This record gives sequence, C-alpha cells and structure tokens, in this order.
Amino acid sequence: MRVGLEGLPQLMHEHDEVQKQLELYDEHSEQHEHDRESFENTYYEVLGWSTAITIKLPALTGNITEFRHFQGTFTSLVINNDSLDNIQEHQHLL
Repeated sequence: MRVGLEGLPQLMHEHDEVQKQLELYDEHSEQHEHDRESFENTYYEVLGWSTAITIKLPALTGNITEFRHFQGTFTSLVINNDSLDNIQEHQHLL
C-alpha cells in the first residue's frame, strides 16, 4: 500500500480503528498490542523523516573573511547536531 504524506493521518486513524476491533474481539491481544506498537513506531519514524529541519546558514559569497563565520555556524548547527544523519548534514552544504 502506498500512501502520500498527506494520507498518513487517515492511515493512522484507520489502523487504530481496526486494531481496536482486533484487540476487543481476538484472544491474542498480546500479539495485536505488539503489532500496534510496531505500526505506531514506523508511523512516527516516517512522520519524522517528512518533517524538514530548517537551519538558517549564512550564504557563502566567496569572501574569505566570511568563511570562518560560515564554518563556525555550520559546525554548531549541522555537524554537532545529533539529530541529523550524514546525508542530512551533506544536504545542508548543497
């Protein structure tokens, strides 16, 4: 099943409704609770990927005297940001 980002809240709602019914009527509720937790973890992980992290960096103009300011800001906001992976760090250079 393919769902665009705009369809995620509806998907979560539908999944929640089905899970409630399964947990209510099926005696294997532990497995359903595990399934719910697994789905919700994946949902929030995907949702986190979709949220763009906006970091305002100074523009590089080619002026060597401005580079140290850029380098310090980039290091502080991007390199030392533990919430960014290597690919995200690289994208901030583009």
